[in-house]
Amino acid sequence: SVDADIPRMRAVAEATGGQHFHADDAESLIEIFREIASTLPVMLTE
Repeated sequence: SVDADIPRMRAVAEATGGQHFHADDAESLIEIFREIASTLPVMLTE
């Protein structure tokens, strides 16, 4: 969002041990989802 308070969101993410991502458009959002997905562990079940 144009009105997003990015510095505040970054501060909250940092204070809580999280990570801030900002997407300006749909393509950026897809790339962010891919980046997050690549860091998730894989669990194999039978």
